[in-house]
Amino acid sequence: MSSSQMARESIRAVSDALLLILTGSLFLVDYAGGYSVGRTWPLLLIGIGLSKVLEYLVTRTRRPERHL
Repeated sequence: MSSSQMARESIRAVSDALLLILTGSLFLVDYAGGYSVGRTWPLLLIGIGLSKVLEYLVTRTRRPERHL
């Protein structure tokens, strides 16, 4: 497995975990009587978009390894 593939998988694992935490936090705020999930769902879209941008930037800036 190349280093760029490992970096992509690492970023995906971290971003998936953060999105799960964000989703749980939104439901916790809804349950506690704060904002309803219906008003905070755009935060999920922003989180997904940021994770995709981060994944792209990390894999784009790494140069492929040359094998001789």
